[in-house]
Amino acid sequence: MKLEIIAASSLWRQRPKVRSKARTAIRAAGDLSGVALHPKAEAALHLADDARLRELNAQWRGKDAPTNVLSFPLAQAGRVADAPLLGDIFVSFQTLEAEAERQGKSFDDHFIHLTVHGFLHLLGFDHETVKQARQMEGLEVRILAKLDVADPYRD
Repeated sequence: MKLEIIAASSLWRQRPKVRSKARTAIRAAGDLSGVALHPKAEAALHLADDARLRELNAQWRGKDAPTNVLSFPLAQAGRVADAPLLGDIFVSFQTLEAEAERQGKSFDDHFIHLTVHGFLHLLGFDHETVKQARQMEGLEVRILAKLDVADPYRD
């Protein structure tokens, strides 16, 4: 799978290893998701800031506030294997950093979690219902364990 990483904010220069961490996280999520991918599957990860996430959140979700991660899947539900273009993931530096500090997590671990979470949305996973949330969170925990990241839902 090809992952294009777009540094949309200069804030991310403070974290030069996030690109390799993102690639590792996406690879693990793809391997453990149980979802068949198109042989030429591609996704994009946008390393953005609060201003961009606020803009997207307002436009697409009607919420005039920044958020940590947004995903924009292109594949129809249940048709991921037929889709060469999976979609886009946007992560906000400032929100991620503030959440990590507030929750006592490392920046890198929280980044890996949000990247995995966002990618699973591209694969068709969601958390709109309790059943969906349990399934998605359980999968996230398994993927993160493989990456030596603690269970973010533990508390």
